[in-house]
Amino acid sequence: MKPLVYNFGFSIMLLGCLCCFSCQSEKAAASHDTNVSGTLWVTGYLPGYRHTDSCIPFMTADDYEFLTHIIHHAGIPNADGSIDNDQNNMRPPARKMAVASAHAAGKPILYGVVGAYPVFNPVIANPETRRVFIHHLISTMIESGYDGIDLDMEPVCAPFGSFGYKGVDLSRHPEYKTEFPINHGYISLVKELRQELDRHSTPMQKRPLLTAAITWRDCHIFGRKEVHSHFDQINLMSYDMCGPQDGEVTWFDSPLANGGFTFPKYKKPAYSIEMFVYDCLRAGIPAKKLGIGISLDALAWKGGDGVSITSGVTKPRQSWTVAPIHPHDGAPRYTYAEMMENFFTPQFYHWDEIAKSPYLSIDLPGSSGDMFISYNDESSIKAKIEFVKNQKLGGCIIWELSADYRPDQPAEKQRPLRESIEEALTAGKEGSNKNE
Repeated sequence: MKPLVYNFGFSIMLLGCLCCFSCQSEKAAASHDTNVSGTLWVTGYLPGYRHTDSCIPFMTADDYEFLTHIIHHAGIPNADGSIDNDQNNMRPPARKMAVASAHAAGKPILYGVVGAYPVFNPVIANPETRRVFIHHLISTMIESGYDGIDLDMEPVCAPFGSFGYKGVDLSRHPEYKTEFPINHGYISLVKELRQELDRHSTPMQKRPLLTAAITWRDCHIFGRKEVHSHFDQINLMSYDMCGPQDGEVTWFDSPLANGGFTFPKYKKPAYSIEMFVYDCLRAGIPAKKLGIGISLDALAWKGGDGVSITSGVTKPRQSWTVAPIHPHDGAPRYTYAEMMENFFTPQFYHWDEIAKSPYLSIDLPGSSGDMFISYNDESSIKAKIEFVKNQKLGGCIIWELSADYRPDQPAEKQRPLRESIEEALTAGKEGSNKNE
C-alpha cells in the first residue's frame, strides 16, 4: 500500500471521536471463505494510524456491510525478524479494537505487514531471520484473533527504479529490458508461512487466509504456481502509477486504459489497469485469484514550467521544461475527502473518456499554483468494477477505508466513494437494494 511508512499523526483527525459503538462480541465460529459462490471479494485496508485504541470513527455498520474482508495495516519488519507495531499504531489495544469491530460485523480481518524492498528483503533472505519473522506473524495472528496474514512487500523482486523503464537509464542497464529477477527468499517465505498457517484455525476461518498486495513489476513471480498456489488473494496495487520520473509527462493515478499513449521519453506504453492486469494474467496468475486496487486518494501534480498555454501542469499528457512536484517527490498526498474540501469546484472538473478517469485542472496566475489532480469518482469506480466483472477477476482492494470520510457532510453524503463501490458491485443484481 501507499505510503510504506507512516507517521503516528492521526490524533487531529480523531479529536471529534467522542463516542463509538461497542466492538466487543463473541468470536464467530463459522468459516468465512474467500470468494464464496463466485462473489467478488472487496477487501478494505484499515490503517492502524487512522483510529484510536477505542474508536474507529469512520466505520459504521453500513461501511462494514459492503466489505468481504478487512486488512489491518500494518506492522513493519525489523532487521532481526521481529515486527515494529508502534509506527502505524498496531499495538495490542489497537489490534484488539480492530479485530473486535470486524468480528462484530461478521467480517474476517487479517494482520498486515508492510515494507519496502530494502527493509523487507534482508529479513526474508536469511533463513534464521525469516523463521523469526514467521513466528512473529503467526503469534500476532493467534494472540490478537486475526483471520490471516497480508504480505505487502514493495516490490518483491528488486528495489524501485532498478529495473523496468521507470526512472532508470536503460542504456546503462540493458539487462533490465527483458530480465526480471526472482526472489527466492520470498518464495521460501510464502511456502513456509503457508505451512505454519495451515496448522491453525482462526475465529472466522477454518484455514487462515494468506493475501498479498503486489506491484505490476512482480507479476512474473506471482505467476509461478509455487507462489500463487499458496495465496487466497493476490491484489494488484493498480494506482499511484506515475510521477515526474516516468517519462517526463503528466499521467493519471489509476487509469483504466491508456488508449495507445506512450511515455515519450521511453517509447513504452503508459501505465494502465488494463496493461497491469493483462501482464499478470499472461504471467500465469489465475484470474480468480487476482484483484485490482481502487484508491480513495487524490494525487496532485503541481507547478512546473514550460507547459504550453498554462505554463504549469494542469492536464494529463503534458510535458514541461521545469519539472512539477508530485507525491513521489515529497509533495502532499491528499485523501479524496481532503481534495473535495480544499480543491474541488465544478469548473475544475474534467473527465477523460480514454482513461476512464476524472481529474481537476487548476490554472492560476503564474505557474506555481497550477495543478493536475487525478482521483477516483463514481464514474471511474463503475468502470473499474465492470472491468473486474468482465475479466472474471477475483475482486478488488480498497485503499483505504477512511479516505472518503466527510463527517461535516449530511449523513447521506459522508461516504460517497464507498457508496459508489457498493452500487457498482451490486449493479445488475436482483434485490440489490440493501434496504429492501
